[in-house]
Amino acid sequence: MKHILRKSSWFTAITALCSVVVILFATTGCDKEEKPQANVVTKVEAKVENAEKYSDVVAVILMAYDLSTDNYVELARSDWKDGGFTIKLPETLDPNILHTLINNNRVSMTIIDPLSTVSISNKNVKVWHAYFWGIDKDGKVLTYFYPAEIDKDGKVQDAFYTYVDSDVTLLGHTERRKSPLIFTQHDQVRYANMMVHPVQWNKVTTIYSVKWENGWNVWSLSRFPGSRGTATEKWSSTTPISELKWYGESWRMLGHIFD
Repeated sequence: MKHILRKSSWFTAITALCSVVVILFATTGCDKEEKPQANVVTKVEAKVENAEKYSDVVAVILMAYDLSTDNYVELARSDWKDGGFTIKLPETLDPNILHTLINNNRVSMTIIDPLSTVSISNKNVKVWHAYFWGIDKDGKVLTYFYPAEIDKDGKVQDAFYTYVDSDVTLLGHTERRKSPLIFTQHDQVRYANMMVHPVQWNKVTTIYSVKWENGWNVWSLSRFPGSRGTATEKWSSTTPISELKWYGESWRMLGHIFD
């Protein structure tokens, strides 16, 4: 693995936001539990919407943060070609990159103090959520790319590529009152250089319907505001990969050079 760059202030800002993301949404009420099916993958094949906007991108890299060395490392890369990229995902990840899914305050999309209404088949599972960065010919980060499903009404389901070191199923729901609204993962990155003022919700529910198998899995996270200060979030592994589209977001705040 190749070491990339030292942790900087922007990462600290993102981490501060991420640490509370699930406190927000570890709250859920569900109508009906689904029986999720794992969506296991070995590579990413992406055609990016409005790809002409990213003409300065020459490569896309899969990045991870190594807690043991306090450095970013490159896990895989792909040339930017014909408005997209193809990355073969590494079969295994260094344990120093993985983090716990339960009660980990350092990173986003972890579960804080799971209630009895949530069934977690393997509380010792360790995970990593992938990040895809577009770089120019000098190695400067220009863009990050992310998959999502957007319906005809403009509602967004963010999708994630997540590695797990063992099988795990999450089923059930949680519910919290007076929960702050926190951005989803790519929103946290997008707005990391801005002052974020959480919105207070009277009640937030989170529905878990996720099955991950050892290796890389694709799953979706959706969030919808309701009436009278309520909101619902859902973790689901039912979204077909074929229905996902890829988008890019400029990352002008970064100027790091990759060796």
